Amino acid sequence: MLSHNASLYDLEHSILRADGSLARIHTKGRVFKGENGRSVRGIGTVHDITERSNTERQNRLMAKILETSLNEIYVLNADTYKVEYANACAITNLGYTLTELQNLTLWDINQEFSRSTIAEKLVPLAEGTEANITGEAQQRRKDGTDYPVDFQIQMVRDQGRNRIVAMANDISDRVQRESETRDAKERAERLAYFDPLTKLSNRAGCQRDAGKRFAKTEKPAFLIHVDMDNFKRVNDTLGHLAGDYCLAETGRRLREVSRGLGTPYRWGGDEFVILANSSDSDPNELCERARRLMRAPMEFNGTTFWPTVSMGIALCPDHGTNFETLLVNADLALYRSKHSGKDRFTFYSSDLQSVSDKETELERELHMAAQRDEFFLVFQPQVNMRTHKVVGVEALVRWQHPERGVVSPGEFLPVVEKTGFAAVLGEIVLDKAFAAAKSWQDAGLDFGRISVNVSPAHLSSGMLFEQFKTAMERHDLAPERITAEVLESVFLDDHKSGHLSTLKDLYEMGVHVELDDFGTGYASLTHVVDLPINGLKIDRSFTQQMLEDDRKEILINQLIHLARSLNISVVCEGVETEEQYDRLRMMGDFAVQGFLIARPLRFEDATNWMSETAEDLYFVF
Repeated sequence: MLSHNASLYDLEHSILRADGSLARIHTKGRVFKGENGRSVRGIGTVHDITERSNTERQNRLMAKILETSLNEIYVLNADTYKVEYANACAITNLGYTLTELQNLTLWDINQEFSRSTIAEKLVPLAEGTEANITGEAQQRRKDGTDYPVDFQIQMVRDQGRNRIVAMANDISDRVQRESETRDAKERAERLAYFDPLTKLSNRAGCQRDAGKRFAKTEKPAFLIHVDMDNFKRVNDTLGHLAGDYCLAETGRRLREVSRGLGTPYRWGGDEFVILANSSDSDPNELCERARRLMRAPMEFNGTTFWPTVSMGIALCPDHGTNFETLLVNADLALYRSKHSGKDRFTFYSSDLQSVSDKETELERELHMAAQRDEFFLVFQPQVNMRTHKVVGVEALVRWQHPERGVVSPGEFLPVVEKTGFAAVLGEIVLDKAFAAAKSWQDAGLDFGRISVNVSPAHLSSGMLFEQFKTAMERHDLAPERITAEVLESVFLDDHKSGHLSTLKDLYEMGVHVELDDFGTGYASLTHVVDLPINGLKIDRSFTQQMLEDDRKEILINQLIHLARSLNISVVCEGVETEEQYDRLRMMGDFAVQGFLIARPLRFEDATNWMSETAEDLYFVF
């Protein structure tokens, strides 16, 4: 029993040790007071609680860290899997109160676990073979929505029983970024490998897929190279919107005809490639489908047109076992389809490669010939039937091959047209022809006009007009002394392309533009009226047949009279006999050209012919 003049104390405080460190102590005791109320003595105990105090402070710090952690932290009963503790982050993210959470099990929260599988999944922790289990899963909030987390689960033994400690991290932002990155990659791949116009994979997509397909043991049975016939005519006559519509519709049709047999790709421009889906797909069935469907009419803005396609087929393994070889061979077969009339399919054969190899070698030799100046010109005069004057001289190119001698134009000109050599050869011809004309002009010889043949490929090169101007300036030759001969097919195929514009530029500059081989195509004089031309040349086939075929004679006569009424000059070529000449002389005032007048002559011979023979032409006839 305490005296009324005694008081108790119980406190904790820090003291400074002799070594300068702090110690935490617990003191407890009594203080006795004297008569005057002042403390006179005391009794008590002192305990060093530094270690306990440090432990408690550390525990409070850890508890604060756990509670304020940005990760979700849970403690669960290892037997019932119910939540015993959840920190503030877990409560906030899930939307439950702690009391509500304590009525939930692990599988109520984390979709990775279920009542039937949880014990099995936690066996490694219970047996101590694994320190923790990690993974990613969906967690379900109180409102039923899910969000992604990565989680880590450990087993902790405390006070004689096991507890499950789980930590989860909301990875919604990371998953969103990954999804956006994945979407961006897919969009980039779509742009890189997909053609939006035709809704087909593009060339890069084809090459990517082919790389995978041909790396397998089972390779595609075939490769088909498809080219739209006369697409440029659609594009030029109806406009680019019509061309785009035609391409898009072709893509749709190719998807339809390829279904179950192959995969179509847009290779570029109006070209497509189809790869077989398997090693036993039937190319004949696919091509027949394509021919039937592609022939169906298309309509754009009230205009109907009938498209067709040409196809070349290479079989695997007969014609190659890799994509590159099959593509080259299918392209050779496509070329044969194009030059056999279009609207058909052709299988590759070894003779196509032989022809291609010969053309490749010839093209190489042509370039060497240009470097070695092996090309030369021969000249054939054109004479007016009434005045007997020379009105023109046609320049014709020849090739003096170092081994084969003079090579026929029919052997090398087709290759010139198919390659990029047309502009090179055309420039050589212009330079040599204008140099000859300048020489005759300076010698006082009246040659009329120097006539040069303009090939379709040269016209398409975009360099023709500038090459004309450069050669004219170099040789100081006036445009009225020049005739440019063009085939009527140039206008028929592309009458709204750059061909017409280029020829119009020549025409307006003063160059005499002449329609060559008239009558062999489908042009009419009505059509000719709208073209920038000054004259036409009646093809030699009419001249050679007119004596045996009255209809040819009537046609020539009508052409001459109609051309004269339109103020268009006429040259009738292929005159080889006096009978032909006599018959033509009765038809009017125009020019003739042929062996009867003179064979094609080299420059020196042509010069001598004009100097010595031209004045006596009347007697030649």
